[in-house]
Amino acid sequence: MTLRPDPATGPLDGAFHDLVERRFQRLVRDNPVLATGLGLHQRDHELGDGSRAALLDELAADEAHLGAVEGLDPMGLSPAARVERDLEIHNLGMAIFDTAEVRIWERRSTALDLVGDGLFLLFARDHAPLPERLDAIAGRLEAVPAYLDSAKDRARGPQVRLWQQLEIEAAGELPGLFDEVAGAGRGVVGAAEQRRLETAARTASEGIADYRRWLEGSLTTATDDWPIGRERHD
Repeated sequence: MTLRPDPATGPLDGAFHDLVERRFQRLVRDNPVLATGLGLHQRDHELGDGSRAALLDELAADEAHLGAVEGLDPMGLSPAARVERDLEIHNLGMAIFDTAEVRIWERRSTALDLVGDGLFLLFARDHAPLPERLDAIAGRLEAVPAYLDSAKDRARGPQVRLWQQLEIEAAGELPGLFDEVAGAGRGVVGAAEQRRLETAARTASEGIADYRRWLEGSLTTATDDWPIGRERHD
């Protein structure tokens, strides 16, 4: 009996899905907090690299990925894969435009969003026993100072005053979360693990204090001119 090719599958479907899978694996490798949010817990103890270089590396990788996806002849794809290709091109184009052209990341500090998300996802979800999650949280707390230092490198030119003030407010609130998660270990983990957790919380708070001083210093040259302008959207 001769097997007929599945009419619902195009000859380039496999190549397209391989491209999408490789990008996904890159994103969760380079963005541990994203991976945690998606239920992938191999790197729950890490925050990742917040530096300008890391962001630009991701931009270059996405531009290369977009070129590869656009290079696939849509006539070689199944109808379903053609729709997926169109969505991939649209979504990548928007992400690349935001990073390469709008560049809010150069004028607004948002590192504390990732720090808060990285801890909250582990603390609030019960995907693993609490002692195991607290061990990962300790790792992320220990990583806070280095992550915040790396994120400062993104800033270029005058920062937007309102946006920096929002980040300063977050800097005043996050140490309370650090204390809460450290307190959750009492009576749950061993003495050594609890000492590590409390030390990590203090280390993270010190990193926040240093980062806050840097944020406050950025206000001396800050601007209230935040609109990106119509010309970038034309």
